[in-house]
Amino acid sequence: MMKLARVILEQTGGVPALLRVSRRGSEKLRREFERTLHDGPALRVSALALELALISGSVSDPKVRDLVVGAQDEVCRIADELREVGGAIYPPLLVSAGVETALRAVAERQRVWFTIQVDESGMDDLTRTRLCLLLADHLRSLPPGTALSARVRGGRHLVRVRVREWRGGRLPRQRWAVLRCA
Repeated sequence: MMKLARVILEQTGGVPALLRVSRRGSEKLRREFERTLHDGPALRVSALALELALISGSVSDPKVRDLVVGAQDEVCRIADELREVGGAIYPPLLVSAGVETALRAVAERQRVWFTIQVDESGMDDLTRTRLCLLLADHLRSLPPGTALSARVRGGRHLVRVRVREWRGGRLPRQRWAVLRCA
């Protein structure tokens, strides 16, 4: 009997695991933190890169100019990393373009193949945000080359999320979550 159960679990990808659902209220905190990071350090570092560009244009000594240009390149990389961290905290496209577009952008950045079917009937904005953060966090946890298919079914009180992921020729793994609507 145990052998039969083991064979069935191997063929179906095992027992579905839970997706990590964030605590209620954390979406607002994540959004505020992303805005603070974007409007504070990331903006100041970008301004510093522009100042370094102006300085490098006015310096006549080639060695000093090369040092300033090198510093400018490094500051630009730091600004890009700050934006990347901000996007990991709260996907910037979520506000302007919606759940599917934001998730596709995260998947593309992670080099993960991604498909999603969403039935948003009965979902309020807060539930959509929580859904996006749930799936975005999971997408970021996957190695490049993984394929992921998500199916979301909304209701008046609950949203059910089922995910199947394929990695390196192995059988698909299944995960799921249930979100309460606000």
